[in-house]
Amino acid sequence: MARSEEKAQSMLHRYLRGKADARSTSRAGAAGAAVRPRLAVLCDDVAQAQLWQRQVVREFVACVSELHDETAAHVDELEESERLMALNDRANKLLREKRHWDRQVRRLARNEGDRSRAGGAREDEAETIAAAASPGTDLARSQYIYFGRARHLPLVQEQLERERIATAKRKIAQDERRALTQHVAEIQKRVRYTYYVTDGHYGPDAVHQVSDDDADGDVPVLYSAEAIQLMMRKQVALSRLPG
Repeated sequence: MARSEEKAQSMLHRYLRGKADARSTSRAGAAGAAVRPRLAVLCDDVAQAQLWQRQVVREFVACVSELHDETAAHVDELEESERLMALNDRANKLLREKRHWDRQVRRLARNEGDRSRAGGAREDEAETIAAAASPGTDLARSQYIYFGRARHLPLVQEQLERERIATAKRKIAQDERRALTQHVAEIQKRVRYTYYVTDGHYGPDAVHQVSDDDADGDVPVLYSAEAIQLMMRKQVALSRLPG
């Protein structure tokens, strides 16, 4: 598994380096002659917005490519860590900016009634590169992403491990709530009207007074939500015991 991931990362690095080299030869055209707006919403021309969108994608690809470039590593470990984190910060900034331009291009294209200028290819390229450069990361939910060699820094590894544990705990809590909801729903399906009221009496004792409906003895007992949750937690704890 580790070898296949290393191979995939190596292929990604070669791809990114090739893209960066190809684009660095001559890309000072119409977009390069002007200054890119700080906010995508300030651009009201769809063609110009697409030029800025492409420029941001090029910068993002170059930044991620450098984060994968092993030959650019510094001897000093502290300096290298700071350089990688600075690059990673810039990659995150560019990815957010790219998404702003994606939305602006789509909005302007809709206003002009031009469905062909949706910018989908550029969106897919950058998003695919981001996913490959940060395996196992939910790009849609993550507010900050670690790319390439920045993922292997000791402090980043500790942070990723904490996030993994927190995610696992949230999943366990969600599973418990889901199971509790299903358990209560199943009990409610089996409860008869006589559980709630029989001859002016309420609760489980009233049910046992009705022998005609409950001759089989299969009378469900309703526990409080807190009691059910406590029982389920005990079951989960017992299931994790060794042996």
